[in-house]
Amino acid sequence: MLFLNLTGRFDKSSTMPVKNNTYFYPSASLSAVISQMVTLPKVISALKIRGAYANVASDFVNESAQYDIYKLLPAYSNYGRWANSMTGVTYTDVLPNPDLVAERVKTAEIGLETRLFNNRLGFDFAFFRNLEGPRIIELATSVTSGVRARQTNGLTLLRKGIELSIDGTLIQQKDFSWNVMVNASTNHAWLHDIDGHQTRSGNVRVGERWDGYYVNDFQRDEKGMPIVGTNGLPAYNPYVSRIGYSDNKFTASISNSFRYRDFSFSFLVDGRFGGLIKNVQDAKQWGSGTHPESANEYRLKDWENRDVKDYKGTVMTNGLKIVKGQLNTDQDGKIISDTREFAPNDISVLWQNWFFVNFGELC
Repeated sequence: MLFLNLTGRFDKSSTMPVKNNTYFYPSASLSAVISQMVTLPKVISALKIRGAYANVASDFVNESAQYDIYKLLPAYSNYGRWANSMTGVTYTDVLPNPDLVAERVKTAEIGLETRLFNNRLGFDFAFFRNLEGPRIIELATSVTSGVRARQTNGLTLLRKGIELSIDGTLIQQKDFSWNVMVNASTNHAWLHDIDGHQTRSGNVRVGERWDGYYVNDFQRDEKGMPIVGTNGLPAYNPYVSRIGYSDNKFTASISNSFRYRDFSFSFLVDGRFGGLIKNVQDAKQWGSGTHPESANEYRLKDWENRDVKDYKGTVMTNGLKIVKGQLNTDQDGKIISDTREFAPNDISVLWQNWFFVNFGELC
């Protein structure tokens, strides 16, 4: 048996240019119940395959910036008063675009469902692929043009993922039953395109994961040890490094449902695995000096010698120090020039100065 669903919708939005303010988006889904079309082994209670496609559009409305709906045309904005009585205004610094079209998200999904052993065990697998964009964005431009950015349709993400669910009835009796469901899924996005010309957006190049986690790392020697500057503090690289991704590698959950006569009870345990996040609580503790690890012998010695003239601290980073020269690189860390000369580090610093540099990404 086949099931086909088709939908179509027209929208008209006053926030879009007049010539592009009406747009259509369709969807279609097709499923086939194979178990009703052919004879399958008795162990297979049901088998179905499915596929779906949708093309969804949206206009200029942004719930987090509601007044952006007025960016279709240039306008003046009030920025306060000057000379005590004169109202100051600013003119838009974004070049409007009369050719903007609605944002698009194109979604395709395929799936397979099966039930086994008289419906005691089931599997549901799905794969999806989204093409999200081109969005309505403000693309930075040279300030010599008189504006800082221009409106355009750009920045398209490719999002892919899979989802697998397994459910089973472990116990099935007249007065008691126990059902278990396990679910796992992945969901990641890549930069697919910007505007047809540019090849990177910030630190992300076309084709790379969109959720890269970047930090300003230290300059390091061949053994991976931090290199310090002439002030005795670890020296930062002139570029940022990707150390991982912020999205979870996968999510998973397990749910249990119990029934005893007319009473039922269920609980769910789920989790997100992998991915990097910023520990804000830890950052606040370091920034305020209340972190447990900030209370140590170095901090005590700095306090005890607070009135000693020329006292510079007792913390010394093991490794090399830069005695002269500097490292110059491009945005990706490719070396342009390196005139650094090194010597063993012999400069001690205050504990407060040292931890602010080492935990600067947090504080």
